[in-house]
Amino acid sequence: MALTAKPTLAVTIEYIDGSGSPGRSTGHLPATLTLAEAITKTDALCAAIQAASDCGVVSYSISTGKVETGTPSANSMSRVEHKAAFTFRTAAGKSAQFSFPEPNASLVHPSGGLITTDPLMAAVVTALAGDFCDSNGSLLTVLIADEEISERTSVKQRTSDTSPAT
Repeated sequence: MALTAKPTLAVTIEYIDGSGSPGRSTGHLPATLTLAEAITKTDALCAAIQAASDCGVVSYSISTGKVETGTPSANSMSRVEHKAAFTFRTAAGKSAQFSFPEPNASLVHPSGGLITTDPLMAAVVTALAGDFCDSNGSLLTVLIADEEISERTSVKQRTSDTSPAT
């Protein structure tokens, strides 16, 4: 089993009409294009859509992806609604959160904090800090908090003693 590159770049264009109602179109470009070429082609498409439809283009995104070639495997006890949540300080001094599906039980403190000193968790933190950024482009620099959360719980139901980053 392996993740294999998709043969296309996905282009999602978001727009509004005269009443303010939103819409979205998704198309594809060959993955052999450079990002600059894909942007040029998408800019041209957006201009054509606006001229042909009188809509207003709000934004667009271009993404690439990989897909599992076989049947993905997951532990039968894992649940995607339970998350490991990391909060990072960004280079701009703000905070940004990154979460991923339920960590192994051995990586969670009884208080709900994550054991970030464990090599498995440390690898996730290392992969994020300095390389990934927030939605404004500011790099994630320092892990400042961590916790296990559930998307089906409110903030009040989360553990009140989340651990500081360790």
